[in-house]
Amino acid sequence: MQRCKSCGNKFKWKDIIKSIWVKGYSHIVCSKCDSEHRVKFITRLIIALFIVGPTILINNFRYHGKYIFSVLNLSSKETILIYLIWIVLIIIITPIFARYKLIVKK
Repeated sequence: MQRCKSCGNKFKWKDIIKSIWVKGYSHIVCSKCDSEHRVKFITRLIIALFIVGPTILINNFRYHGKYIFSVLNLSSKETILIYLIWIVLIIIITPIFARYKLIVKK
């Protein structure tokens, strides 16, 4: 998990989730030294790929005549439920791969 670039303080799990999912990629402030950190672009890219990736894969299988959820005999409701579980899982594991960079104040 990410640490403060100034003092090495470990960011709290809930602060990272709030920063990314509740406040929309807002800055995170260290609780010890009050330094600000910004979400790196790579974190935004990874999250976007995790969210959109499954739908792209599903549509890719569908275009080749192998709609994966019809092969598994899943209904639309079950498909949506699986996707919602996927989203919740991504939200929970976000602090593991989220990276921040120190904002240098001039």
